[in-house]
Amino acid sequence: MVAIDTSKVVRRSVEWLSPDKEGIYVSTRVRLARNLAGFSFPQWASDESRVEVRDRVVSALTGITAMQGGMLLRMDEMSENEREILKEEHLVSREFASGSAGRALSLSRDDNIAVMINEEDHLRMQYIGAGVKVMEGWKALNEMDSGLEKELQYAFSMKYGYLTACPTNVGTGLRVSIMMHLPGLKLMGEIDQVVKGLSRTGLQVRGLLGEGSEAFGNMYQISNQTTLGEPEQAILERVERIAGKIAEHERNARRRLLQKKRVFVADRVSRSVGILKSCRMISSGEALSLLSGLRLGLECGMIKGVNRSKINDLILLIQPAHLQRFHGAAVPEGLRDEIRSDVLREKLKSLRYAG
Repeated sequence: MVAIDTSKVVRRSVEWLSPDKEGIYVSTRVRLARNLAGFSFPQWASDESRVEVRDRVVSALTGITAMQGGMLLRMDEMSENEREILKEEHLVSREFASGSAGRALSLSRDDNIAVMINEEDHLRMQYIGAGVKVMEGWKALNEMDSGLEKELQYAFSMKYGYLTACPTNVGTGLRVSIMMHLPGLKLMGEIDQVVKGLSRTGLQVRGLLGEGSEAFGNMYQISNQTTLGEPEQAILERVERIAGKIAEHERNARRRLLQKKRVFVADRVSRSVGILKSCRMISSGEALSLLSGLRLGLECGMIKGVNRSKINDLILLIQPAHLQRFHGAAVPEGLRDEIRSDVLREKLKSLRYAG
């Protein structure tokens, strides 16, 4: 693991946005929160303390096989745009992107594993993979965690488990989330019922950009709410099992949409095609909604000239930081909607409605 030129932080692809076979499951994230014994939590620690924690963690990570050949990025040495790109790629949180002293991001060579150092906790280890990879992600993080625990003394209580800055993460420190594309349930007016049902199972629903965000583009993150009093295996199996039930509800909703409201779906898809190919100004929120319409149209066989991989790429490309990188220069906020529309028209030239 080596420090690199921060200009190389933007990779050519994002693994968690790789196309899957069906288009319902988008990605899986498995995350572990850990803290070092004898150090204050990051938000209460001095700059010197955070730097010492960072150096200890980085030293320990050099012995982890999964992280060898990866990269180390120090947030306070990166530009604001580079940090925003990491946030848009779901590799760092909004808080972490502020870039205060001692914060660093360690990435595996394939970007599947990311370790935020000095976020809310000293370590936030996360695995991100396309589709449903709950057990694969857990295996990778569990191996890393075991290796690090040989080199670092974690803050741990025999009564409560791993100690964390936020009480909701105490215990296993494990969060599992599956991002899903659910336009069928949304268009059938059934998504609110699903969300209420999830709360009774101990799961929660977040938007595309995480806690407190809206479900732009009909993207929803399903995750566990608590980490205390339940074994890791039980958490993993419950999230994956319930996500499977939601996927079945989504398939059923799509079938009913096409049987009972095919003209409605066709109208939505054709409008998405028309606006994206002809707009001269468009916000990121509207663009995500229309790209969701394209995904649905693709899965229903109503559009040609585009694949899911291109649509997924556009989900990132239209975000502000990626848009600025693509444009090659700073993009004033007042011009973003115009440039975003230019990019969409250019990238979707071959798109056509075929319903």
